[in-house]
Amino acid sequence: MGNPRLLRGAALCVLVSLAAFPQVSKSPLDYDVVVVGAGAGGVSAALQAARLGARVALLEETDWIGGQMTAGGVSTMDEAGFNTDSGIYAEFSDRIKIHYARSGKSVGTCYSSARKTCFEPGVGRAILEEMIEDTRRALGPGAHKRVLDLYLRRRVVHVTAEGNRVTGFATQNSEQFRSKVLIDATEYGDVLPLTPARYRLGWFTSDDANPKGCLQDITYTAIIRKYAKGVPPELVMKTAPPGYTPEVLARFKSYVADVKVAGPGGRPRSFAAANSYRGLPDPSNPESYTREEPEKITKTGVNLANDFSPSLDILDRARRKPIQCQAKLLTLQFLYYVQHDLGESQWAISNEDGYDTPYNREENFCPEIPAAFKPLERQFPPMPYVRESRRLIGMRTYAAPQLQRSGMPPVAVLNYPAAIAVGDYPMDLHGCNGDETLEKSLEQRSDLQGFMTSLGPFQLPLQVLIPETVDGLMVAEKNLSQSRLVNGATRLQPIAMLIGQGAGAAAALAAMDGIQPRLVNPGAVQRVLLDAGCRLTKLDYPDVPKMVRFWSDIQMVFVHGLMCPARGEAFAPYQSLTPGAFQQVLDALSSEIRLPPMQTLSRQDFEAYLRQATGMDPEVDVSKKGAVSRAEAAGVLARMLAKKDLTRSMQEWPAPK
Repeated sequence: MGNPRLLRGAALCVLVSLAAFPQVSKSPLDYDVVVVGAGAGGVSAALQAARLGARVALLEETDWIGGQMTAGGVSTMDEAGFNTDSGIYAEFSDRIKIHYARSGKSVGTCYSSARKTCFEPGVGRAILEEMIEDTRRALGPGAHKRVLDLYLRRRVVHVTAEGNRVTGFATQNSEQFRSKVLIDATEYGDVLPLTPARYRLGWFTSDDANPKGCLQDITYTAIIRKYAKGVPPELVMKTAPPGYTPEVLARFKSYVADVKVAGPGGRPRSFAAANSYRGLPDPSNPESYTREEPEKITKTGVNLANDFSPSLDILDRARRKPIQCQAKLLTLQFLYYVQHDLGESQWAISNEDGYDTPYNREENFCPEIPAAFKPLERQFPPMPYVRESRRLIGMRTYAAPQLQRSGMPPVAVLNYPAAIAVGDYPMDLHGCNGDETLEKSLEQRSDLQGFMTSLGPFQLPLQVLIPETVDGLMVAEKNLSQSRLVNGATRLQPIAMLIGQGAGAAAALAAMDGIQPRLVNPGAVQRVLLDAGCRLTKLDYPDVPKMVRFWSDIQMVFVHGLMCPARGEAFAPYQSLTPGAFQQVLDALSSEIRLPPMQTLSRQDFEAYLRQATGMDPEVDVSKKGAVSRAEAAGVLARMLAKKDLTRSMQEWPAPK
């Protein structure tokens, strides 16, 4: 298809929408890969699978795509800084920056730094739609009849299986889908209980009878803005919403109050300081601002004082809506607090973000919310911010002792040869985080690496996306085979997109090769991801920036523990390869080839020994004179690793030290 990173093209001038998506069909629909859930991870999985030539369907139960970062209203990206230039996430964020640069607006309007990426949810949704359309067009007229089809307002109600292999599913309107690989990328892991796969929920498993407990907080966000010419009458809250008690008022005052200096622990904050937490660009404001100028911010997301603690009942679809409605009502109460108790009468819920849709009016309304507040409710996001879902029990379970970072001594305590993504966020278990809420067989609170302290990047291995025994099924988004503490580090938007990209690559390769995901060669998956600009190693050397010609090859050899300098040393990509370092290359390919004593390694020696070790053309330009550089050797070794059968690494799981 060409380089997918060249699809960054034009920025949006107006919000766009996808046209002519498939309507309800009563005939079975066949796809290589079906992704259920068009959130951050689901869209990425579908894009990557389609770019490899797989026939892909993407289903979403709302009429918005983008999940937590658009449909959930959390469009302030939780970036720690390491993987912002990685894969599909980099492609998405670059398009965001181009869009706002064209209108003279900064995207650095949130969190603690003007270097962050913050955008309006409608813009994020439109850019994801643009990426889907660009991918469809780039595949050209010779592509399959169905390449990347998006089905909105579709909910999976039944999964079909032959023995332990998932083969397809049915939707609520009786559509039948057949799939070679089905990916559950839903916000709550709603496909998992319909399959033969086991899963975790809270600190229980699906084997437990009647599990009770809590999950991390959900937040029903709202996008609010300052109406310079006055709030539209229908958005002015004339009376308090139901449940606006003195206790609720006291809670809000503990977060945001009329103060000039924040109290102990940073609370309460002033209204302006609170706005900078989830500050957004505002096209209705002629000025551009950053989070360094909180008093100038005129648009923001409401998310913190309105966090809501759910029980495990929220995972039961039949009990979910009343719980989400309670969370929505709490946010309405906070909006009343802003307008009346804080006296910010020019602020109200934003009516320009595109949330007033048929889904919101027809399916997402709350009977508990009186008619007087319906004009506001229609401007709420179509879903809450969901932090924790069901979690697959996979080939391996990723627990806090295995999530070790580059900043923890020694430099590479654990390296995952089947790594498909790199994260960099702290283990932030947002509520429901007491000792009694953890899975004692997996981890304990002492495994936390410091509250909200990032110690550098960590790898995400392919094994946690694949069920322990069930075939035809994978997961993305927050549904990974992981512990609760690890979920606190992998639930954020950038890493969710990158995990989804890895899932899509593995699913497409498996489907098109006619094998199950557990048998896919991780080296082939890694080659696809590296060619798409994804980081796969937590090692980072200043002398190997992404513009170095052999960057992706060097990443590949690092993932497999080869040619890695010691902590504090440079990689020296253009330094001549020594015979000792070359012996490491040979050891990786064949334990039987040993070098004779030599002082320097010529290109002729390099070619001859590689051919002897592998029987394959090493693709080295021996016409040049001089020694072989370390970067060139990494390039050859990376190509060999991509071809070599690395499926054994799927079974390997290094023990924590």
